[in-house]
Amino acid sequence: MKRKRVFLAVDHTSLYHTTELDGNGKGPQALLTIASQWGTLVETAIYMTLVQDSKESKRLLIDFKRMGFTRVVPRMPQVKPEGEPKLDVDLSLVIDVWQAVLDKQIDVLLLATRDSDLLPLVERLTNQGVEVYLIGPEEATGWELMVHATRFWEIEQLPQLAKVEADVAHHFVLN
Repeated sequence: MKRKRVFLAVDHTSLYHTTELDGNGKGPQALLTIASQWGTLVETAIYMTLVQDSKESKRLLIDFKRMGFTRVVPRMPQVKPEGEPKLDVDLSLVIDVWQAVLDKQIDVLLLATRDSDLLPLVERLTNQGVEVYLIGPEEATGWELMVHATRFWEIEQLPQLAKVEADVAHHFVLN
């Protein structure tokens, strides 16, 4: 049997408002652990907005690479004409995932976000037969995302999900 091909996309900007790496078992490392149990990782990408060009931000980006993310996408916020900040990490995420779909590289998207701007992507992916597993904070994740995803897990469940290797992993094998 062939393992499913998994793309892990972490929208760090919408999930984590801290530079902590672990997050008490709910951080990016836990997501990498879970994704690796579910199939063959074809891409592990983390997208984040940098609020400043600081040593701390650069250290965090390097730590993500060392952690095992194959793609680390930092973006500085742009300023709209009316002076408000504009964040564009979600557009980078959409382009990367959609390119992987066009290239027929993935069977599963493990998407960690709460950003309902990604709803059109989730809808299109599930229509294309890609399984979309969504992880986010239940109280802050749009219900539309939860409904259109193949399955939704609350981010508080990450420590338990990382331990349920055998029960979950068997769903990620192609027959």
